[in-house]
Amino acid sequence: MKIIAVKIDNNFNFEKYLYLFDSDAVIKIMSFYQQHDRVVAFTSELLKKYYLAKELALKPTEIKIGYNLYKKPILLDTEYKIDFNISHSDNYIVMVIDYNADVGIDIERINYEVNPQELGEHVFSHKELSLIGNDIDAFFIIWTKKEALIKAIGTGFLDDTYKTTQLTLDKYESLANNIQIYSLRIFSNYSLAIATS
Repeated sequence: MKIIAVKIDNNFNFEKYLYLFDSDAVIKIMSFYQQHDRVVAFTSELLKKYYLAKELALKPTEIKIGYNLYKKPILLDTEYKIDFNISHSDNYIVMVIDYNADVGIDIERINYEVNPQELGEHVFSHKELSLIGNDIDAFFIIWTKKEALIKAIGTGFLDDTYKTTQLTLDKYESLANNIQIYSLRIFSNYSLAIATS
């Protein structure tokens, strides 16, 4: 497994590098109104096209990305079994790549204005809510673990799997079906989780 983290600079002049992408990617990047969102989209596209190409010793033009039924990005037209996932929050973008498992990653900047119970009741199981209480750090640990998990299994929030999980506050946990989840704090004020299945 490889983890790549990029801290973006909102003043970065990405537009002079748009020639690196096909018209669909350029339209996607430029569709965002805010400069910050455009830089995030540009960096995400750069990681997908160029970092994956480097990793697989392919040309960027050979990297074809599609989506599964639940909109998880997947690599198409390759003999390699490789899975990847990207997440971003505020000024960080993270990417995970694995040759042996399906992966999901999530990063969230910890927002101390959040009401953990109010938001949590929509996505957390009763057990998870009881673990969180009003602890905002605990909220973001469970949130990032849950999002990494549903991205790894490929469903996202588009089916009800996320409502039935029984995640803990442990830094590592092993679930059924050989699913493993890691909770990390590699940047101050950010919660990060990686899941493999």
